[in-house]
Amino acid sequence: MAIARSITSFMFFLLISSNSVNSSVLAQATTAKFTFIGFKGNQTEIQTEGASEIQHENGLLRLTNRNQNVTGTAFYRKPIRLRNFTNSSDIKVCSFSTSFVFVIIPSSPGTGGFGFTFTLSPTPNRPGAESAQYLGLLNRTNNGNASNHVFAVEFDTVQGFKDGADRRGNHIGLNFNNLSSDVQEPLIYYDTEDRKEDFQLESGEPIQVHVNYDGPSETLNVTIYPTRLEFKPKKPLISRRVSELSEILEDEMYVGFTAATGKDQSSAHYVMGWSFSSCGENPMADWLDPSKLPLPPRLSNKKGYDSQVIALIVALSIVTLVLLVLLFIFVMYKRRIQEEDTLEDWEIDYPHRFRYRDLYLATKKFKEKNFFLADWVMEFHTNGGILSAVDQKLGSSFNGREAKLALIVGLLCCHQKPTYRPSMRMVLRYLNGEDQNVPQIDGNWGFSDSSRDDLKTNVVGYVSSDRASSSNTFSSFSEVSSSSIVSGR
Repeated sequence: MAIARSITSFMFFLLISSNSVNSSVLAQATTAKFTFIGFKGNQTEIQTEGASEIQHENGLLRLTNRNQNVTGTAFYRKPIRLRNFTNSSDIKVCSFSTSFVFVIIPSSPGTGGFGFTFTLSPTPNRPGAESAQYLGLLNRTNNGNASNHVFAVEFDTVQGFKDGADRRGNHIGLNFNNLSSDVQEPLIYYDTEDRKEDFQLESGEPIQVHVNYDGPSETLNVTIYPTRLEFKPKKPLISRRVSELSEILEDEMYVGFTAATGKDQSSAHYVMGWSFSSCGENPMADWLDPSKLPLPPRLSNKKGYDSQVIALIVALSIVTLVLLVLLFIFVMYKRRIQEEDTLEDWEIDYPHRFRYRDLYLATKKFKEKNFFLADWVMEFHTNGGILSAVDQKLGSSFNGREAKLALIVGLLCCHQKPTYRPSMRMVLRYLNGEDQNVPQIDGNWGFSDSSRDDLKTNVVGYVSSDRASSSNTFSSFSEVSSSSIVSGR
């Protein structure tokens, strides 16, 4: 009987010990480690949904294409235990580290969107998640709910979820169950001299990211930089204590990516390589050599336009052309109105002025050979016989005094010096006899002596050879009476 009781006690002790060991094992997080140098041949390791896919031709993990309003998710297929706890009052998230290289190709420069996230999620997908500013992670209904159990590092290329919180695009943020970032930093890296250097997420060049969480200190470090640097900056962009992780994360979580595009703002999001390590002693994700990763697509500056945009451009072009034609007609009409002469009172009953353009055309660009009439009359005046310029067909049927006055006033109006020419009002006063002080014409009539001699030679030659034709030229004045000449008609 004593032996039986001893055996029973021993078996009971073994059962209790076994349960204690199992409980201890279940309470401890297990290590996890993987590395993808490209994703070709690893389709069974990655669960993709939505627009995400592993491209067979190059092995890139494409999270979204450049279609509008699409989402995509890609998660490591196996869940990872990240929480350690030995009693209900002491729950810790074990250390983890991840590194990945990505590239974002916008539809065209300045029109990309919206971004992507590295995510710790309780599920290997994000059912119900929306596009655009929700980044394929949450939606307008569950955003901010404590039941989400989601932590994300967002890489946002468009002005953030809320203008008040995420004021800038091209930034990195830390999100806890919410798309409004608790921590946000504009995209920069620190060079070897600790100077800030900014760059663009949508540059089309490969960018490398390191996310390291230290469990004992609850500190998260995020470092990001273009792979062209060929070195990892010593100073991280974000270094913050995130004690809330232990409350947000569940016992088992899935690690992966989410991405989204929006309306009129879309980009293709690619992951070229990815490594991850968790728990254990000082876990560190494997280094990714960019030269060994699949090449990303090139950034294209071309963007196709749909038929509605083309129709709008054509319509605007036609309207613009019509407006330009109407504007041209209006300007020409207004200019013509402005060029019309405004007659003064005295011009209604007497000969009015001639426009410069009319004189320019009538004299064939003011060629000297066309200015012979006044010179011819001046020659007679110089020789003391100005009345010889009167048309011979008039005979003696004209008033000599009035004709002489008209010819002298005409010479004054043609004086070579503009300051000597009388105004039209004075011309009328002379011809009407209201002013008897008609200025005398000097012998040179505004010329120097040398130029006057040359002019005399030309005029005399003309008079001697063309006297007959000149009389015919002025025959049109034969019907004009002396009173008409005096009155200015």
